[in-house]
Amino acid sequence: MREMPSAFYKELLVFDLDTLKISAKQLSPNFELAVKHASPEVYQLVEQSRLLNKQFIETIKEANRMGKDLLGPEWKGLRAKIKNIQAIPRL
Repeated sequence: MREMPSAFYKELLVFDLDTLKISAKQLSPNFELAVKHASPEVYQLVEQSRLLNKQFIETIKEANRMGKDLLGPEWKGLRAKIKNIQAIPRL
């Protein structure tokens, strides 16, 4: 098996972390709308969902901070390289 260059792995890491950050923004539910006409029985479920969503977002932010710390100044250059790829619509 041929070994991939480390630059490729770094690009994949940046792509994955940055895509997670974008996905977190896109997938955040509108909790206020969800409870607008809901019965009081679902409030606890919605609150649990809100807390889990907040934990997901915080974990994604932390992973991005760690990636930026790991790659240092390389992060911005690598992100610029993968930015056009992220513009391709995903299924």
